[in-house]
Amino acid sequence: MSITIPLIRDNIQTAYIYMGILALDAFVYMAALNSGGGPDNSTLVMSQQLFFTAFTKGQFGLASAMGVVLAVATLIFSGLVFLVNRLTGGDKDVSL
Repeated sequence: MSITIPLIRDNIQTAYIYMGILALDAFVYMAALNSGGGPDNSTLVMSQQLFFTAFTKGQFGLASAMGVVLAVATLIFSGLVFLVNRLTGGDKDVSL
């Protein structure tokens, strides 16, 4: 069974990238819901850890490195979404 979605493929690709960025950088949501990180820091996301490292511990260099890793992880995720889109036929032009 297959579903053909030629005209909305780019929109779906963009939605996946935005959802991935939201998942990787959920600082606002997690800080509002559970600012302490939960039991044994089980709900601590990377951007919260980055914030605590920089402004609570004062380790700005480590926090900068964590930010670079977060940016690289986001770029790798976006690249994977583009690769999957191309491998599943997203490079074919649709003519109307």
